[in-house]
Amino acid sequence: MLHSFGSWLQAEGLSAQTAKMYTYLLSRLQEITGPLEAISTDALCHGLSTLYATKNREQGKKLSMIALRKYFRFLILSGHEVEDITSGIRVRRHRSRNLPVATFLNGNELHQLRSRNERFPVLTTRNKIIMSLLVENALTSAEIASLRTTDIDLPNATIRVRPTLKLNGRKLILSGVQVYLLGEYLSGRSALSRKRIEEPLIQTKDGHAVTPGLVSYVVEQFKVTIPGKLINPIRIRQSVIYHWLNTQRIPIEQVQIMAGHRDISSTLCYQAPYTNDELAAINMHHPINFLGRHKLIENTTN
Repeated sequence: MLHSFGSWLQAEGLSAQTAKMYTYLLSRLQEITGPLEAISTDALCHGLSTLYATKNREQGKKLSMIALRKYFRFLILSGHEVEDITSGIRVRRHRSRNLPVATFLNGNELHQLRSRNERFPVLTTRNKIIMSLLVENALTSAEIASLRTTDIDLPNATIRVRPTLKLNGRKLILSGVQVYLLGEYLSGRSALSRKRIEEPLIQTKDGHAVTPGLVSYVVEQFKVTIPGKLINPIRIRQSVIYHWLNTQRIPIEQVQIMAGHRDISSTLCYQAPYTNDELAAINMHHPINFLGRHKLIENTTN
């Protein structure tokens, strides 16, 4: 059954790597609990606590719950009569974070980074493109520097981001504003430049490819827009990914692809923890908790 589940995940658009990870996690859980199709809430809580008793406690439980929710959805869509017990279970998360969430830019601040008057008008369009790729697509400075003219498809409003040592390659959707800016920017190139089959997409005034350092320099000029906040390509990328997950509520697997993360655990780091008020609301609106079904899986890491 788990083999069919893996094939279904890939048909749903998940990568082979993610599908393999989900099936592996469920196979390990099944070794402890027995058949997942008939698993009880108590058996699930016991299985997760046993499986992650010594390491990867919080992260492992989150990933296993994501996989199990998808597995029950697969069973139901396949016509099996099963009860999805995962809807009544939440994984309690730490409030301590490794990421500097308090310093992230919010949606309004990210928007402000797109509207700054340039000192040199000739660079206005180029710098707007750089900022839009950071703010809308969460590209790194290295990814922006590596873009080539053949990586963009304006008629279909897409851009190809090449893989790096740490990040996967991916194809992303461009907004209407980005398509307009890129069209305007490329039309301003010299005739000689436009005849080249492939060339750097973002260039200096001299026609050379921009470097990651130049991208960082461009971003640094925007720090006056939001006084008191650290503005650099890394912080913008982190803020955008956090915004995707916790404000726009984009599914985590989709964010993983958009961000180019090779492992979904990298994406999970950006999920906001439940606050005490949210936890209280969960218990309030799930009175079945008193019957023992709605449980919070504790993380005992101190």
